Amino acid sequence: MEETVALLSSLPGLGVWGNHDFGLCGETHPSVRDRFSAPVLDYFARLRPSVVFEGIRFQHIDPHLDPERFEDLWQFSTASERIAGLARCSETRMFMGHLHGWGVFTPGGQIPWLGEETFSYQAGQRYLTTIHAVVAGWCAMFDSDRDSLEPIAVA
Repeated sequence: MEETVALLSSLPGLGVWGNHDFGLCGETHPSVRDRFSAPVLDYFARLRPSVVFEGIRFQHIDPHLDPERFEDLWQFSTASERIAGLARCSETRMFMGHLHGWGVFTPGGQIPWLGEETFSYQAGQRYLTTIHAVVAGWCAMFDSDRDSLEPIAVA
């Protein structure tokens, strides 16, 4: 964990917490704090429930759920709940993890996409994209100039 935190801490930007990170973010119980180094605790203390940057939302769970509620962090929405939840969000691009798989959703439904190639977004359309898990060997790069998402195999 120390090496991962050292690498992530050296990068610019903000990160969001997930359901397994929540106990290390913010106020930590003394029994938890005693198990981790200061750099690890400092890194997790900087994670946020969500980040909105230039109209793009990043959060671990569905954006219509509250990432500060422990119960919501463990919620798995159905595809229809996810699509309906888009109506409650003002951003046009939303990215989440949590599902450990690729997915693209619009207010009109789910778009078939398996993360095998770059996905190009359409101007004027709202999207929620699920990003596959790093633990499974994936990450992605969103290019805001091209309005596209490139899946990247890291393993």
